[in-house]
Amino acid sequence: MVASPAVVNTLIRLAEENNIPYQLDVMTRGATDSAAIQITGTGVPTAAVNVPTRYIHGALGLVSLKDVENAVKLVKVFILSLCTR
Repeated sequence: MVASPAVVNTLIRLAEENNIPYQLDVMTRGATDSAAIQITGTGVPTAAVNVPTRYIHGALGLVSLKDVENAVKLVKVFILSLCTR
């Protein structure tokens, strides 16, 4: 998946405006459903919001609850920003 610069820039702007900590990452391996969504129909602007997870492919993943909460906040303000366009 190649993230849409417009979506990424919107997520960054919203994170900064709402004091939501974030970090950027470029994944060189692995995939999410966003790769399939991106090429649906005539294309869908796409980016992924991920939560850092240790042991993600094990029986139990380890995450920071704060990271999960901040990811939820960011997705929420992003969705609300789409509704107010």
